[in-house]
Amino acid sequence: YLDSCIGKKYASNPVPTDIEIGPDGNFYVSTLPGSPELPGTSKVFKIDAATGALSVVAKGLTSGTDLAVADDGTIYVTELFAFNLATIAPGSKTPTSGQFISCPTAVEISNGDVYVAHDGLCGPDPGSIVKLG
Repeated sequence: YLDSCIGKKYASNPVPTDIEIGPDGNFYVSTLPGSPELPGTSKVFKIDAATGALSVVAKGLTSGTDLAVADDGTIYVTELFAFNLATIAPGSKTPTSGQFISCPTAVEISNGDVYVAHDGLCGPDPGSIVKLG
């Protein structure tokens, strides 16, 4: 069976991992690229609330599992297999590395503070939530 796949092109289907409403009223969606989850293949999309138009906000992420959008438009994305919380500045299409976080799976913003759930999928511990400064 596998011999019939050798030399063929494989197109995986990305899956959405989170959707949030930004301060502009538009929808922001993080995605996993589908198998194989190669580094740098996750994206963040924007869905225009008025028209339904879909556009890429940022690409080059690794295993984007969740996102949060701050009041100023900054987007935070957890990158599970990059062990990172990426930041996308308002108006930028390029994510920047935030800080090392072991197996981050979720991010939320409350009262201007950023919280990240991590380690729930890696290792024997049940995971924890950290507040970033």
